[in-house]
Amino acid sequence: MVSKDSASFLDYIDLNEKSLLISFVSITFNPIFWNHVARREYKTKFITRLAGGNAFLGCYALAVTIFSLGIFRDYLYKTAIENQPQYPGLQHDYVKAVAIGLFLAGNIFVLSSMYALGVTGTYLGKEIEQWFASPAGLVLTAWAFFCYIVALRFEGPFTTMIYERRDAAEKAKDN
Repeated sequence: MVSKDSASFLDYIDLNEKSLLISFVSITFNPIFWNHVARREYKTKFITRLAGGNAFLGCYALAVTIFSLGIFRDYLYKTAIENQPQYPGLQHDYVKAVAIGLFLAGNIFVLSSMYALGVTGTYLGKEIEQWFASPAGLVLTAWAFFCYIVALRFEGPFTTMIYERRDAAEKAKDN
């Protein structure tokens, strides 16, 4: 354990804890997985074929898969931060208030996108409800943010292309 007198913030991250590495891997895997699978489905319709030609069923099967991977990722994240030391500076009420505010804002973004786009247009994951005051949790969250920003660099143009093609096809039908 770390001596509170001489410890820095990063000293409260136990890099020898396997669950931390496993959580990093799962956080990295999820956006890579769904970007790859979505592109492959768009190009080859392999999920639609696996669903007996039913694109709607295939989409929901993918949504369940992504949702399940998200729950598993969240479990691994929770396990990782439970196994990490707590940093006293993160246990203040104002830090908890910021965490709650960010949690609520994130859920509003997720729920509003789910409402606007439906299951076939977005993904809804389970969020972590507990506060562990763990620097490792902050590092994992920052890593998740980074991974999702990178994923958006690939997903954004791909999604735009899909909707532009759909709109062009609909416009061609109307003419």
